[in-house]
Amino acid sequence: MDDLVFKFSDRIEAGVQLAERLLAMGLDKPLIYALPRGGVPVAIEVARKLNAPLDLLLVRKIGAPGNPEVALGAIVEGVNAQVVINEDVKRLSGADMDYLERAYAEQLQELVSTKQLLQQQSNHDPANSVVEQWYMQSRIKD
Repeated sequence: MDDLVFKFSDRIEAGVQLAERLLAMGLDKPLIYALPRGGVPVAIEVARKLNAPLDLLLVRKIGAPGNPEVALGAIVEGVNAQVVINEDVKRLSGADMDYLERAYAEQLQELVSTKQLLQQQSNHDPANSVVEQWYMQSRIKD
């Protein structure tokens, strides 16, 4: 497996190639989850090729104090949102429980807002993929 090297011109091509490999596996009723933002174009191609349902798995980064680009942890959506903390970054950044609780609350609210927006969009036009709509709208903003 270490000898394998994959090169793609873009994420769409990566999705097409991944879909071809997955098709060959003969999967029974696959369900495709995409991680915004970069995973969405890959997942769209996979879902199309496998004729499989596609959904988003929303995740929000918790940035380190004073350096929000450094990932201190992450929140993963769900009935009970899951939190993962990088203990080394926590220790090195000096993040205390007060900081973690505030950052968690802020990022959880972002997850809830994004999920509500996506649910509203899906109610407006159920014939279109919510994931594809979200992806196209996010590209327009960039």
